[in-house]
Amino acid sequence: MRHSIKKLVFTLVLLCLLPLSSFAATISYSVQQLSGNRWTYGYELTAQPSDSEIREFTIFFDRNLFSNLQVVATPAQWDSLVVQPDQALASNGFFDALALGAGLVPGDSLGGFAIAFDFLGTGTPGAQSFDIVDPDTFETLSSGRTSSSTPPPHDLPEPAPFMLMALPIAALLARRALSAT
Repeated sequence: MRHSIKKLVFTLVLLCLLPLSSFAATISYSVQQLSGNRWTYGYELTAQPSDSEIREFTIFFDRNLFSNLQVVATPAQWDSLVVQPDQALASNGFFDALALGAGLVPGDSLGGFAIAFDFLGTGTPGAQSFDIVDPDTFETLSSGRTSSSTPPPHDLPEPAPFMLMALPIAALLARRALSAT
C-alpha cells in the first residue's frame, strides 16, 4: 500500500513539473508603433508536425480596441482581407488569409502577413484570438491566441490549471505517505 502511494505521489509530482504541450498551429506577432495610435502587426504562422495542411486562418480584432484595419502585406500565393470592427453592430473585426494553392505543410512556418490599425487602448497592443479554418467546410479546426515573437525578459510560462490543482494533492499525499512510515 505504502509503495503504491509513493508511486502515485512520484507520478503526480512528475506531471506537475513537466510542461503540457499542445500540438496546434501557432501564430506569433511583432508589433510596431508607426505614429500616435497607428500601429502594425507582423504575423508568422507555424504549422506543428501533428497539424494537417493549413489553408486558412482568421485573426480577430476586438471592436473596443481596434479600428481602421488595413492589409499591409501578404505572402505570394495567399489572399488576405480585413473586415472592420463595428461598434454599432457590436461586431469584432478580423483579418483572414486564404492559401490560393497549397497551404502551409506540417512543420513549416510562413511570415510576411502584416496589418496596420488604429489602437484604441492604452499601452502596447497585445495577443489576439485566432482560428485555423477549413476553407472547404468553414469548420474551425483549432483556436488559440497569438503570441509575441519578442517575449519580455524572464517571461515564464503559466502553469496549466491541472498542474496547479495536482500540486497540493501531491503534497498532501506525500505528507500522508511520510507520516505513515
